Amino acid sequence: MAGMVTHIEIPNHRFERIACPVCGSGDQRLVISVLYGELKQKKGLDYSAVGIRSDTRLYVKECIECGFVFVNPRIKKEYEDIVYNECKKKMYEKKKALYDPDSSAFLIETRERKFAYVGPLLEAMAHMNLKKKDLVLFDYGCGIGNSMRLGIAFGMDAYGVDIDAKRLDICRRLGLKVAHPDRFDRSFPKIKADIILWQSNIEHVVDPRSAMNYITQKATPGAVLYVNGLTPKVIFLEKKQGLFVKAHFVEHINYFPIRTLDRFAAAFGWRPIHYTNMKILKNLRDVLRTGMAFCAAGVLGHVTYRGYFRRLYRYDGKADGNGI
Repeated sequence: MAGMVTHIEIPNHRFERIACPVCGSGDQRLVISVLYGELKQKKGLDYSAVGIRSDTRLYVKECIECGFVFVNPRIKKEYEDIVYNECKKKMYEKKKALYDPDSSAFLIETRERKFAYVGPLLEAMAHMNLKKKDLVLFDYGCGIGNSMRLGIAFGMDAYGVDIDAKRLDICRRLGLKVAHPDRFDRSFPKIKADIILWQSNIEHVVDPRSAMNYITQKATPGAVLYVNGLTPKVIFLEKKQGLFVKAHFVEHINYFPIRTLDRFAAAFGWRPIHYTNMKILKNLRDVLRTGMAFCAAGVLGHVTYRGYFRRLYRYDGKADGNGI
């Protein structure tokens, strides 16, 4: 279902209609609208805390100005935490062992997940001066700290933020330095990072500009940012398959075309890193190090695959007026 936006109903007072959260334009077209009941129902998730029922209609728009695709209306910023706390209580209760750092189930689960997280970290490290004495890692949307613990294993000082109170508690029990984004600077003032990870989180954030500004404030000159997420293609692929899974319009509310993402990043002083721009490798150690990053990532560079994207950026501090 596509066309010009006509009447759009707002689910309840916790939601609002917005201009494009990337470029600010109010010129949008409707891409698709579905009932919440048409999405894959995830066991343990109960969105009644934000007033969403099976007959709640969700709308996805495309910004005509910049091409960004996003859920609109969407939940207000002040209610964002409810989705990742109140709505997930049953999930945590049903899978207690998986979220107990002292359990063998947690050990096994996190061991397996680290295989997925080591690739992005190695990919970012391949573009860093690893001889720098004090490397700092910052994980935006740190979850239960898998990437942070890998960073520590590589000799980095690691920090993270998340809005999920349960996951922050797990991180603290593991001895990790984490906080809610609103309280991070009070706990860890003046932290600047060399590597910033924004993994499987950009599709969740209610305010992408605020999130990118927050991340940018944590960057050292020359910092590397790894970000991955969803493109609009995933919506159409899953519509064709007849099952919306990743295109889950309650939590996954942002879908970036790569060109839009690059313009968005440039507006904050981030430039894409391309492997073809790397310095000539000087010795076998460098070749092996870079090869490991390629293998761990599974692909060369920053490609999109079936509605997913991965991207590396370097911070030069020069906000681009031609960006968004």
